[in-house]
Amino acid sequence: MPYTELLSRTGRILWRHKSLSLLGLGYVIGGGIIGLIMQIWSATNPMSAFFRTMTSAPEPERFLFDQFTTWTQPLNLVLAVVAIFAYTLLVWILAAISEASLIQAVAAETAGRPLQLSGLLRAAWHSLGRLIAIDTLVYFPLFLVSLAILLISSGGLIGFILYVSAGSVTQEWLIIGGMAIWLLLMVLFFASFLIGLVTVFIRQLAFRAAVLNDLPLRPAIRHAVTLFRRHWLQMLAVLLLIYAISQVIGMLVGFLAMPAQMFNMFRIMQLSSGPAPPDPFIFLEQPLLVHVWMILVTLAGLAVSTLTTTFSSVFWTLCYQHWDRHDTDRD
Repeated sequence: MPYTELLSRTGRILWRHKSLSLLGLGYVIGGGIIGLIMQIWSATNPMSAFFRTMTSAPEPERFLFDQFTTWTQPLNLVLAVVAIFAYTLLVWILAAISEASLIQAVAAETAGRPLQLSGLLRAAWHSLGRLIAIDTLVYFPLFLVSLAILLISSGGLIGFILYVSAGSVTQEWLIIGGMAIWLLLMVLFFASFLIGLVTVFIRQLAFRAAVLNDLPLRPAIRHAVTLFRRHWLQMLAVLLLIYAISQVIGMLVGFLAMPAQMFNMFRIMQLSSGPAPPDPFIFLEQPLLVHVWMILVTLAGLAVSTLTTTFSSVFWTLCYQHWDRHDTDRD
């Protein structure tokens, strides 16, 4: 089946079952909610209020130190770590359930069964453990490479600073050592890019093997690796196509934010060209209309991201069914 037909089938499924976008919301609700909270929070101009409080304090340095010590108390740090961990786990579970539900929806649509959100969510919950295990296993090599990059870059920087401060190494050896570290980091960055790309493909395939074929963890990953070896070029084309679609849609959302950005730019130019304002932190303040507009843009971006990720998940599932059926017929 040509991929243009798969694209049109994806569009028809989403148009026929608009409620699937609610399932796709689980993908983006984490970052989208954070962005919405940040926009609402910025509407109160907290940064300008903070800087005014700091500069009006008798001892600004003492004020900053007190703020730092307050936020770095052991209890506050523990609460922050627990909150971040709980939030990350919740977003992870929501994303896995959303993707599994969308995969089940495509399977039901292909088989001609009715789509019920409650049934899709129950089926997704049944496969949640396997999906989290797949995520953990397939992302582990990428984690190791990222850890190696962090250790080598930080170790190289610390070693460079120590050598320079000690003055025990000539300039030539510093250049050679710096070039060696740079080349090693470039190799690791390239390796992490390739591993990350393969990880994305294996994850997409293994998720669908676990949900559609009801395979356990290891058979699902083995099946995903087999499909990847046979169809990696088509997968790369699918990934580039989805990336291009998301970039075009992202540019359209960016155009919506342009009026507020242009207003801020002209306002800063106006304040900069005139006499010095009595309040130096007036640059940080924005009219309420700008904040309302940016909140609406954030909501629009959340809706567009939901639609894009839903489209991507459905399209990947149709492609998986096509590749799996093709290999089954060939074998």
